Amino acid sequence: MLKIYQSFLSCLVKPAVLQEESDVLQVDFRNPSNQKDSQELFVGFAAMQMIIKEDMEGMHEVKKFRLEVRDFYVNVLAYMAKKFPFKDNLICNAVVVDPAIHRICL
Repeated sequence: MLKIYQSFLSCLVKPAVLQEESDVLQVDFRNPSNQKDSQELFVGFAAMQMIIKEDMEGMHEVKKFRLEVRDFYVNVLAYMAKKFPFKDNLICNAVVVDPAIHRICL
C-alpha cells in the first residue's frame, strides 16, 4: 500500500520535497509549493506523446487537462491518506499481504 502511495506522490510532488521528508505520509502534497509544475506532472505516455506530436503545449485544453490531472492526484492521495490503514500494525506485519514474502512462507 505504501508503495502505491509513494508512486502517486512521485507523480505530483517535487523530488526534493520527497527526499527531505523521511516519512512519506507526512509530505504536504496539498501545498502548491511542494507540487511539480504543470508541465512536469506525469500525464501518461500516450497523452504526452499526443501533446508533443500535435504541438498542443500551451493550448487552453491542455492547461485544463493538466489542472484536472493535478486535482486527480490530490484527491487520490487525500483518499488514500484518509482510508488506507497505513499505520495498522496487523496489516503492516501480515506476511500474507506481501506476495513476495507469502511465497516463501508457504
